Amino acid sequence: MLTSYPTIKNRLNRIGEALSFVEIERARASLRAAEKAVDAIRRRKATLQAELSKAAAEERTLEAELAEARKASEAAEAAEQENRTGRARA
Repeated sequence: MLTSYPTIKNRLNRIGEALSFVEIERARASLRAAEKAVDAIRRRKATLQAELSKAAAEERTLEAELAEARKASEAAEAAEQENRTGRARA
């Protein structure tokens, strides 16, 4: 049995529409996956920035403590030197 041209054309058009829908759904799924990846990167970036801020604050604290320790060491050396000088004069 032969099928008419309009019938075949209509069937092909329906198949084409269905395929377009599949392609659109694939594109939407890809877009959703990309959005999830971007969100994950943003969350990691925010976490990384917070950790870097904490590390910078800790570094500043350690630098301040080191400066205080150096001052104390210099003062102790100066006092020791003064004691030696005082003993040598006596």
